[in-house]
Amino acid sequence: FLAVAFLPRAIASRQKALAPRADLSSFALDSDERSSSVDLDGSFRYVLTQKDILNGYSAAQKYFQQYRDNAAQVEINRLLLSNATVSIKQKARLLMTYFSEPGFDSIQDNYPYSRVRDDPDLYLDCWVVWKGMAANVSTTENTVRFDFLVGYDTRNTLEGILPVTFDTVLPVDIDKPLQLLAKITSENGKIALKGKAIYQSGKPE
Repeated sequence: FLAVAFLPRAIASRQKALAPRADLSSFALDSDERSSSVDLDGSFRYVLTQKDILNGYSAAQKYFQQYRDNAAQVEINRLLLSNATVSIKQKARLLMTYFSEPGFDSIQDNYPYSRVRDDPDLYLDCWVVWKGMAANVSTTENTVRFDFLVGYDTRNTLEGILPVTFDTVLPVDIDKPLQLLAKITSENGKIALKGKAIYQSGKPE
């Protein structure tokens, strides 16, 4: 009885979860864009075939509808750095405006620092949750900035040191490990982070 009673609600909840996130009809490529998706002029980071470009654009939309904005962002970045035509790049950039900021419990496709370090441009504007320690904290009236020691939360392994900037003031304890929620950016040609939130608990063992 209980199982039957709750079944319609469960089905409705599942359908809601699988429902399209947004109407992407305006992002559909027309016949000219599909048949002429390759830009033959200039030099590019990624040289893609027409099939690569169309598949990448389709994948970005699919990931978006699945609430996997990071995965969609990677596909878009690859297109923006490729020989895709201007019109396809413009539509890809517009899709980015529909992305939402994640929380600690909602982030999808959390890429590790080692992967981002090997090809940072491909992960620009992705959100990450990384563990580490803070050092050299600098606070102004409206901002907090510190060096993030990636992977150093146990004080055993230091994967890298990245600058983090928060556009708000929040407490940071340099003696405690932390989890950082931040967006990947670039500063002077190197990886940097725009922080959104931190979580700190106890000291490392």
